[in-house]
Amino acid sequence: MSFKLSARNGFEYNILKFKVDSIALLLITIFPIIDTFVGFLNQHSDSMESIVGVLFKSLVLLLLILRVFVLSKYRIFAHLVLCLSLIIILYQISYYDAKIVSELSSLTKILFFVYSILYFETIAKNDEYTINIKLLLWVYFLSISFNVSVGVLGYGGHTYESLEYGVKGFVYAGNELSFLLCLISSCLIYIYRKNIKLVLVIGLVSVTLGYFIATKSALFGCVFLLAFYFFLYTNYLAKVFVFALCIGAFFIFPFSNVETQLLSRLLDRFSSVELVSFIFSGRDQYLDIILQYVQDYSSVFSFLLGYSKTVISQSGYSGVEMDFVDIYFWYGAVFLIFISCFILSVYLKIWLSSLKQLDKVYLTLSYSLMIFLSAIAGHVITSGMISPVFGLYIYLSNRDNF
Repeated sequence: MSFKLSARNGFEYNILKFKVDSIALLLITIFPIIDTFVGFLNQHSDSMESIVGVLFKSLVLLLLILRVFVLSKYRIFAHLVLCLSLIIILYQISYYDAKIVSELSSLTKILFFVYSILYFETIAKNDEYTINIKLLLWVYFLSISFNVSVGVLGYGGHTYESLEYGVKGFVYAGNELSFLLCLISSCLIYIYRKNIKLVLVIGLVSVTLGYFIATKSALFGCVFLLAFYFFLYTNYLAKVFVFALCIGAFFIFPFSNVETQLLSRLLDRFSSVELVSFIFSGRDQYLDIILQYVQDYSSVFSFLLGYSKTVISQSGYSGVEMDFVDIYFWYGAVFLIFISCFILSVYLKIWLSSLKQLDKVYLTLSYSLMIFLSAIAGHVITSGMISPVFGLYIYLSNRDNF
């Protein structure tokens, strides 16, 4: 009797996990649709944007937290990150009189990064979610395509509003759309790596989307991803073709009529600033200003637990727009080390997996590209649009049947 009861309880437990995971994946899948809808509302009502978007994503994050807490072997990490977050928030509220809404809004996006990794690691061994993951990736890819397409047709916003240049559709941030395109494209290319024709279509569409978004990260990031694939998985002639494509992108990009304004802007900036400032798009100057401002607040506790986004914003900038630097300023060295450990854990998971060597190299290169973009341009780990799906890399590292 006890055996039957135990077996029944185990069956019901697995059913509960399956239901929770199915709901969570469905909600994450419709994120870009919600972001597009929220962006559309934002053009007509400023108040609706924050209400709809924040509430929906907060509920999804809560579901992921509960899933990891209750139904996962990684609950100890879930406890650690929540306890650390609570200590930091309480310290900043009491010591800096930080605005709790602003702090929680930014912290929530970073927590999505952590719980995305824990959640996708938790479900990675289950074959039943393969279809769900493919659906998720295609919904994201088509949503990006939709936003760029409506932008080309004259609807939505520009990537660079002051220049009326580049398109982003109804999505709030063009930079985040660029990085999301790179992440989703890298995963699609990996999943369909055995179908060279489909990969070529995905790659060329991605490069075209990046071209119209008109950020360096979007265009060259997608070109690099396509190059990674062809140099790893194809024969000599294909490698020559991709090399020619990469060279063509670097030469055609500056002479295109669509890119004339950007080229002029880049040349003017390059002639007026130092090389480092040009590479980092002026973020080194933001860093200098913030470093000077926080000198009055420096202490051992501020080093460990951060200065708060509230204090940093008083410098005139809410952050440097370089994720690791911003995480340090907002939440301190302890939290930065914690996040860095999660990032390194994905590398470790990829290289200890049972994947073929070429698959490991591709995932490592594409994952490293995202970490590099996060380090120099921000809006990746600290993005509410990208961080919820960052765990896809650790999911793919567990799947050798794609």
